[in-house]
Amino acid sequence: MQSAQATKFSVIIPTRERSDTLQSSLKTCVGQDYDNLEIIVSDNFSTDNTREIVESFDDPRIRYINTGKRLGMAGNWEFALSHITAGYLTFLGDDDGLLPDSISAANAIIQDTGCVALTSQNAEYHWPSQDESRQNRLTIPLQDSLERRNSKETLLQVIRNQRSYRELPWLYRGFASHEVVKRAMHADGTFFHSQNPDIYSAVALSCVTDSYYFLSRPLALNGASRHSIGVAQFTRGGSALPKQQFETENNLTVHNEFSVAPVFVMVVAESVLQAKECIEGARDLPLDFELVLTEAVREATYRNAAVYGQIIESVRETASKQGLEEFARNLIAKSKNHPRALAKPNYGRDLLRNVAILDCAAYGVRDVFGASQLCHQVLSGQYAEEVSFSRGVKNLVKLCHQVLSGQHPWDVVWGRAQYLVKSAIRKI
Repeated sequence: MQSAQATKFSVIIPTRERSDTLQSSLKTCVGQDYDNLEIIVSDNFSTDNTREIVESFDDPRIRYINTGKRLGMAGNWEFALSHITAGYLTFLGDDDGLLPDSISAANAIIQDTGCVALTSQNAEYHWPSQDESRQNRLTIPLQDSLERRNSKETLLQVIRNQRSYRELPWLYRGFASHEVVKRAMHADGTFFHSQNPDIYSAVALSCVTDSYYFLSRPLALNGASRHSIGVAQFTRGGSALPKQQFETENNLTVHNEFSVAPVFVMVVAESVLQAKECIEGARDLPLDFELVLTEAVREATYRNAAVYGQIIESVRETASKQGLEEFARNLIAKSKNHPRALAKPNYGRDLLRNVAILDCAAYGVRDVFGASQLCHQVLSGQYAEEVSFSRGVKNLVKLCHQVLSGQHPWDVVWGRAQYLVKSAIRKI
């Protein structure tokens, strides 16, 4: 049931030529039992049946808008944002999904806390179109806590590569007040000033808020399909086409002090540089270029040869712009490319990450709507045996055997253990 105090929410879905995944994504939105909700589909001049798919839902909460010409990713996001005037908003990818009752849950938290921004840990769903090592896999965080965080302190940790940018207040699968978004707008009325609007929104909102709330229980699913730009840029198995379209159609340029590669520490740094020029509260943000280059090379070590070369080239170019050529040469000279093999997961509970990992095919799930339903069922206590602590112990024993026999890279397990310890220390 909807509470008496029903905050207005706008769910924005930017899309382009992706009606195959959009239909399932929209289904997770129209399934929300919440009246004061608008679902805006911002169609970036698609030539497929996108409009027909949207209109087939016949839901008065859905609003279809069309850019009228082909825009870059950030341009479409800006166009969609210009149609919002009040309330709280979130952007959802056209292969992502909301969990059932997530809007009601967000409303309850906003009403209870008065927060201007809310971020939740996401579940992760890999569509069947992903490569064989990931396809149709669902990863569900099993934590359930709500924490108030200092925006600027968390941003500084992200800049130092100590936290994920996904833990910041942001518009992509996170919720923020339109009033807060306006604080981060440029004098010309635009908000997005980076080719990566999702990450830029995280930096921008962190600079105009004192605090926000972080929910460890998921409200949304991050969907990864053959269309995903993030998958194309940051994983080994992604299609090159979304990446090529993203780069050629983008109307924004990379900051002139930087050269961006497909590694998150560099993308975050580029967004910080853009924000420093557009947002008063970002002017004094520190950016250690030596740290950025070091972390980029470290990450490159484990990527495939093509991506490794791309990152190394971007490190050289950035170093040249920052007068750090000798530093970069020494860094690269010590680097060796050792691509990690993608290990097959042990389905059930993963105690090191406190997540459940499910093979969706075993549950008859083939899309993000089905994954959202399955995720909700698991979090509601169904399939308790599959995600039990005892199953987690068995998986941990199996993982240790896999590491000792060389079937699983030991450094990945060590990294997870370190993250677990650091997370526990932060909570003390």
